[in-house]
Amino acid sequence: MKEKSIIQQMYLCNRGNYEEIPLSKKYFQLLDDACRAMDEFSKDFSPEQKKAFNDLYALLCYQHGEECHCNFVEGVKFGLLMGIEAAE
Repeated sequence: MKEKSIIQQMYLCNRGNYEEIPLSKKYFQLLDDACRAMDEFSKDFSPEQKKAFNDLYALLCYQHGEECHCNFVEGVKFGLLMGIEAAE
């Protein structure tokens, strides 16, 4: 039986859970392109430079993840406020 309530689906973690969102083919193509570009860019780096480059990349990934999380939370808040207003 399919759940009809989007709030119930969200509560049960069946929807709105970023780990469950299917990623597109374009996402994986862009990821592959970025990895190839990073490898090409850093191929002549010393071990110290590679470590610094990888540390920078990790920080940028964490920053992007935090941005996605903030956008998700704001979207949930916005959606709930719209639902409350619609119920008035």
